[in-house]
Amino acid sequence: MSWIRTIIRAAVKDEWIECNKQEDSWECGYYVMSWIRTIIRAAVKDEWIERFKNPSPLPDDIIHTLRQEWAAYLLERWS
Repeated sequence: MSWIRTIIRAAVKDEWIECNKQEDSWECGYYVMSWIRTIIRAAVKDEWIERFKNPSPLPDDIIHTLRQEWAAYLLERWS
C-alpha cells in the first residue's frame, strides 16, 4: 500500500501560490469575492501563478468597491 502513496505523491505536483493576505480577520469574504471576480472576468484556467503572485493586502478602495458592486448586484437580483 505504501508504494501507491509513493506513486501518487510523485505524480501530484503542489503549487503554492502567493496571493493577497488580509490584515484583519473580518475581511476574508472580500478577498474571496475579489478573486472570484478576477477568475470569472479573466477566464483564468492555467495562469494561476501570474494572477495570484501579489501578497500585499487589498487596498481599502478595492474593498469598498467590492462592497458596492456586490450590494448593487444583490439588490438588482433580489429586489
